Amino acid sequence: MNVTAISNTLHNLSFRKRLAVAFLGGLVTALPMPPLTLLWPLLFIGLSAFYVALSGVTGKRAFAIGWTYGFGYFLLALFWIGNALLVPGNSFLWVWPFAVLGLPVGLAIFTGLAAYTAARFADLKTGRGFAALGLALMVSEFLRGHILTGFPWDLFAYGWAGILPIVQSVSLIGVYGLTFLTIFWCTLPGFLLVSQASRRAAIIAAAMVIISLGGLYGWGWHRLSSNPTQSHDDIIVRVVQPNIPQEEKWDNSRTVPNLQKLVWNSSADTIPDKTYAVIWPETAITDYIATDPNASDFIRSEVFPAGRRGYLISGVQRHEQTPEGKPEYFNSLVAYDNALHPQTIYNKSHLVPFGEYIPFQKFIPLTPIVKFSGFTPGEGVKTQLIPGFPGFSPLICYEVLFPGRVAEKTIRPEWIINVTNDSWYGNSPGPYQHLAKAVYRAVEEGLPLMRSANTGVSAIIDSYGRVQNKIAYNKEGYIDAPLPLPSSPQPFYGHYRDYFTYLLFFALTALIWITRRS
Repeated sequence: MNVTAISNTLHNLSFRKRLAVAFLGGLVTALPMPPLTLLWPLLFIGLSAFYVALSGVTGKRAFAIGWTYGFGYFLLALFWIGNALLVPGNSFLWVWPFAVLGLPVGLAIFTGLAAYTAARFADLKTGRGFAALGLALMVSEFLRGHILTGFPWDLFAYGWAGILPIVQSVSLIGVYGLTFLTIFWCTLPGFLLVSQASRRAAIIAAAMVIISLGGLYGWGWHRLSSNPTQSHDDIIVRVVQPNIPQEEKWDNSRTVPNLQKLVWNSSADTIPDKTYAVIWPETAITDYIATDPNASDFIRSEVFPAGRRGYLISGVQRHEQTPEGKPEYFNSLVAYDNALHPQTIYNKSHLVPFGEYIPFQKFIPLTPIVKFSGFTPGEGVKTQLIPGFPGFSPLICYEVLFPGRVAEKTIRPEWIINVTNDSWYGNSPGPYQHLAKAVYRAVEEGLPLMRSANTGVSAIIDSYGRVQNKIAYNKEGYIDAPLPLPSSPQPFYGHYRDYFTYLLFFALTALIWITRRS
């Protein structure tokens, strides 16, 4: 069967078959997301299947095909989120089907609108249509990362997480720029099929993909090979992973054993005689524990024996009293000196909807998964300064998702600390996808990133995204390393953020408008 015959067959697909192709295409596109990153060639099959299913339809049918593709994609990519509701003792089990199905249903609206918009303004069998869908999908991914606080999880660019030379491109164009390139590369085979392109055109198009993809890989490989990891000689960082099951984390009968796990993995007796910082995960302790005389004496005796100079930087669940006498709760990262006096306090600013607070809580009679009224947001990411250490940027859990919003520009940090508690999600794709986001942020900003998770995957990541060491899921332990240095010079993206993406928006919009008028 020649290309023309294949194209005619695809053109004559019934609407139901197109929906099936779109749904399967979404599932296939989701497969290369971490941890199955070796399946990256499936990005080409999944996105091209979507292109084929969408070609030749307009209006409500275009929206339906786009929505169906997005539903399949997000259903497989994010099914693990429901695991948070399966933790023993959780009273929200009844919400499980709504979480597993509701989130994909909502997120798929973005791909539905992208498909509708592209089909509304151009025929996908033309070059203008190819550009229109690329622009519409890129815009939809960008909006998904920003609207209603944003949820930029599993952007298409994360399908390259297993190929670090390709990931280096985000130091120039950011994850949204790489998302656009991914759309361009991976929908092109679908466009060639439906457009009945000549053999010559197909060869030229394939050469464009191979040259651009290969060139980007070569540039990234050269960047990595030319910049080996460099570190401070006089500063040691220890990342601790206590591996506390989620159902035991807030069990009052487990308070002492849980603290012992943290402290015994933090003994400074095994740390070289240098300035050091010990990092504990998100909500590792409460402010009650930090101020309890017995607990604080125990912590100091192990983490700072004989008054050694160092810091404990820990996730802390804190509370304060409002002027009206009501408690306010904060998900915080606190840097303690060797007397356990707080030196800096950062309150998480980008809270997880329904997990850490309830949007429009006056009208929705629920409590968040944290089992109290919810956390109060902080003022935003700010560089934290402690004596004897380079300034660091604090990110708590979910905050590492947001490109361009992980480091202050006024007082630029030299490293990033990301504390999290991924034990909510079990040994699922979630913790591995979360780790990948941290790698991308390190490359974008050119800053080393220390990641401490309650259980997996804790890691020390250098400023080029190389994972120097890590602790696997469901393992207890710690890792030590000299603090890596930032990349030099600062990456283009670290300076200019998403300006490249904005230029692409305008350039493609202008191209589509010009070709439409002509």
